[in-house]
Amino acid sequence: MVALFAKRNFAVGITFKKTEILQAALVGFVVLDDRISGAGLGAILLGFVGVGVLSLKRLSDFSFENKAALLGLLAGALFALSAVAYRGALLQLSSDSAFMRALITLSVVTASQTIAVTAWLACFQPGQIATALRAWRAGVVIGLAGMGGSIAWFAAFALQNAAYVFAVGQVEVIFLILAGRIVFGEHLSRREIVAIALVTSSVLALVLSA
Repeated sequence: MVALFAKRNFAVGITFKKTEILQAALVGFVVLDDRISGAGLGAILLGFVGVGVLSLKRLSDFSFENKAALLGLLAGALFALSAVAYRGALLQLSSDSAFMRALITLSVVTASQTIAVTAWLACFQPGQIATALRAWRAGVVIGLAGMGGSIAWFAAFALQNAAYVFAVGQVEVIFLILAGRIVFGEHLSRREIVAIALVTSSVLALVLSA
């Protein structure tokens, strides 16, 4: 994802990254025997079209020939694999509380990520550790917000198929567009209105079909 953001045409890559939903459906079926209904698959595809309408200005952008698209697909595959693995771990815990299972699993995941990133920075970019520590005030706020979001994701994975969770999570697209309108006074384009309608329809259809 970080490499993808460095690409000029990262919007194309983001669209391909959203294939994580379909990839999660496949991985979930193979690993956990999680299944999705025909109506659920239709709703997922509708949401993917909505994201594509928002991200791609021309149909010719939808190509596998650029690095952004390949990075997006790779990111989507890894996100799908990790989500299914998280769900598998959550299902192994005996607690009846989805929140408690989410908290325990997230603690292990966060600890392992912290160790891995610290080791990477110490070996390849040691100066960044001190820089990060100096920005601890902003880091704490961002970290708490991220932790809240992650707990919600993990609790959802404990309750439902990862593909469905990813699909409903596409409401973030709507929130981002509306935030731009409310916070920055940006005007909604026709393309954004169509994308909001498609993603909203997708989420509603998915909830009704689940």
